[in-house]
Amino acid sequence: MAQRRLLSVLVETPELAQLPFDILVTFVDLIRHVKPGLMWNQHSQLTDPPNTLPVSIHCFMRHVLDITDELGKVLWETLKGFAWAEPDDDTNKWLAKRSVALLPLFLRHGPAYGVGFYDFYEVFATMMNWPW
Repeated sequence: MAQRRLLSVLVETPELAQLPFDILVTFVDLIRHVKPGLMWNQHSQLTDPPNTLPVSIHCFMRHVLDITDELGKVLWETLKGFAWAEPDDDTNKWLAKRSVALLPLFLRHGPAYGVGFYDFYEVFATMMNWPW
């Protein structure tokens, strides 16, 4: 199901259709992993993705995927809705398996941009929302 939605988004953006599929999938997976951190910077009532990625995340994506600045912006503009959508159960299982493959990318490239692998975000999010 998710693959069909991704393909329908790509049909509308021919410049992304030229990219290897693994770059597109990795971009979406990385966004889904940094989403909790991105949401911390937004008002709690906002559920839509930000208009642009923070510079650190944008540069991290460019470095990991070896893409140009403009292509990074096009990827975000085109895929942000898809990447931001709540994943279904099958996608959640996929993300859990992909975490193992993505961790080395965060460890290798993340520190230079201040980007980490948010594996404890649910605990922190719960603590942040606690009614003090």
